[in-house]
Amino acid sequence: MINVEELRKDSAEQQTFEKGQIIIREGDIANDRMYIMLEGTAVVYKNYEKQGEVAVAELAPGDFFGEMSLFLKKVRTATVIAKEDATALVIDPTNIHDFLKSRPDAAFTFIQTLCKRLDKTNIGSSELQATALSDPLTGVYNRRFFMESAKSLIANTTRAGKIPYVVLFDLDHFKKVNDTYGHPAGDAVLRTFADTVSAEARSGDIFARYGGEEFVMIIGCADKEGAWTFVERIRKITEKMMIVFEDTEISVTTSIGVAAVPSDGDVDMAVSYADQALYEAKGKGRNRTEFFEGEIK
Repeated sequence: MINVEELRKDSAEQQTFEKGQIIIREGDIANDRMYIMLEGTAVVYKNYEKQGEVAVAELAPGDFFGEMSLFLKKVRTATVIAKEDATALVIDPTNIHDFLKSRPDAAFTFIQTLCKRLDKTNIGSSELQATALSDPLTGVYNRRFFMESAKSLIANTTRAGKIPYVVLFDLDHFKKVNDTYGHPAGDAVLRTFADTVSAEARSGDIFARYGGEEFVMIIGCADKEGAWTFVERIRKITEKMMIVFEDTEISVTTSIGVAAVPSDGDVDMAVSYADQALYEAKGKGRNRTEFFEGEIK
């Protein structure tokens, strides 16, 4: 726990929260701040949107949270709500270096606490996180995480003045790859494709395996032309991708369906629209991108 007496003097970096106010929300990827509690208390919840008030920890003055988003740009993994009127010191990318240099005692305690947390949770923690958030084969986010986080990402994209689009990818003739080269080769193709698209993803995009040989992505673009340019680049990169498996070279292509998210942020409807566009892309010969051109309600 960090000694907060000196930190209370940094009034310019403080933020107050009313009782019941959400400080950070699980699934949010836009806020890259860390907080150190100065006054009051807050409660940590997991799966708050689904399970409600199932608390996993309580934070008191001197406790900190949000460090994963600040240092690793990770999606928020919990929801923190003020249990009573509270004040916290806000550490963000603009002041983290000054904080660490000017408060060596606090910085030392911060590092020490992180090490203790790691020591307590290192056994099985990576397996647990992989099960909850990511697809075990490809390492990208799984469908569950995508659906749980999509609304938050769409809201963030809209606030940033961009148009959110759902993109569905389907690897063409993937069954033939499995039948010809075997399922281990098919797995290698899936992993390579996932790595390739992940490398192209920008800050704020979210990419996940939707199921089988289908992948899904949410992107934010200024307009349809920007979305087209981005998605077509991925299609062309995939077309040139060469997977070597047991001395055999395997090439694949992908069909892509894209749809703008409805104004009400309905994720399921956006996926349905993108799926219709994907069906059209496959019907027109595959290895192409199609946008949903119907009325988006």
